[in-house]
Amino acid sequence: MLDRFPRQSRAAWVAVGMACVATGFLTACDTGDGRQLRPARPDQTATLVNSTTTSAPPDPAVLGSGLPGEGVGEGGLTLRAPWEDEGIIDPRFTCQGTGTSPALSWSGVPAEATNLALVVTDLSADGFIHWIMVGIDPGLTGLEEGLAPTGAVQGTNSFDAIGWGGPCPPPGTGEHEYLVQLHALDQTLDVAEGFDAQAVLPDIEAASIGTVTLVGRFSSSEAVAATSTTVGPSSTLGPVVTPGPSPT
Repeated sequence: MLDRFPRQSRAAWVAVGMACVATGFLTACDTGDGRQLRPARPDQTATLVNSTTTSAPPDPAVLGSGLPGEGVGEGGLTLRAPWEDEGIIDPRFTCQGTGTSPALSWSGVPAEATNLALVVTDLSADGFIHWIMVGIDPGLTGLEEGLAPTGAVQGTNSFDAIGWGGPCPPPGTGEHEYLVQLHALDQTLDVAEGFDAQAVLPDIEAASIGTVTLVGRFSSSEAVAATSTTVGPSSTLGPVVTPGPSPT
């Protein structure tokens, strides 16, 4: 989907998608180029594990290892993930693996930022929310694998769970595109743990003074292909919830 658009137009596409999410998908949303986003399905239920919280800041040495992908956003804001931009997400971050949240790192946060917000959505499932977090200390340079930083507030994702819900596309739906967005905010949002993601998305957009995006791809076929490869367990993973049917 995003590979059909130049990087400079991605912010506009993201804004449209998030606006559609904010309306609760009560109606189809026009993207402005003749296409429409479909309404969400009613079978989107909780299936995956949440991220835990750490009291220590991420170790830059840890964050800088094994993070090949980099997205470049507004004003030099950059974002790195354990996959190349537009690349394949390792199955261990999904319901086909351990389901732990990926490590992320960034740079170029504007001096005016009071906090950061992170939003991960499935562009192939009408903006289904996999992770949403606000109140991230702007002095941090990233998140460790399986952990959320102290002081950050995580909202309820579209699996109806707090924290990270890894990609879980059902067989036969093809490859899904997952958009990771980091926003630099110039105001602190007054929300509590488990906040309603759809209600807060417009507030994130309104307070954003800089955004960077990164895309990852995943399909059930990639998960099947990876079953012959041994995947090491995460030392920071919380309790695992047995995955059930999921649209994403």
